[in-house]
Amino acid sequence: MGATALNLYLLGGACLLWAVVYPQFGEAGPELPALHASVTGHLRLAFIVPELLSFFAMVPLLWRRPEGVPAWPAWVAVGLGLAYFAITFGWHLPAHGRLARGDASAEVMGALMTSHAVRTVTVALRCGALLWMASVAGWARAGG
Repeated sequence: MGATALNLYLLGGACLLWAVVYPQFGEAGPELPALHASVTGHLRLAFIVPELLSFFAMVPLLWRRPEGVPAWPAWVAVGLGLAYFAITFGWHLPAHGRLARGDASAEVMGALMTSHAVRTVTVALRCGALLWMASVAGWARAGG
């Protein structure tokens, strides 16, 4: 249940970043480097630590799951977690690097918003897999 809660928290945070925080970078003008530094500085505890915890909380599900829960959704969730980090390091963080240098061009903002949207979809799908696992476990406990 901890992995599910962490991933739901991450999903909420990802949606907030996409809808509220990241669009501000495109509107910041000359203050962009300072705004970016401030925002990303606050993200360490509020978002980056939960990113890591949400992934590592899923890994034990590969070997230990509640009775009646198959392994495949755990593998799907962990695979989506790996995809999330591949997108983060290969696509999303390079856009952040350019933003930190003051580049809020349409190309950079497009890369930031699109990469983050794809990351958010991977988190939503992870939440779906984890919630399905929780429902199967609850159903099994209830004798269903």
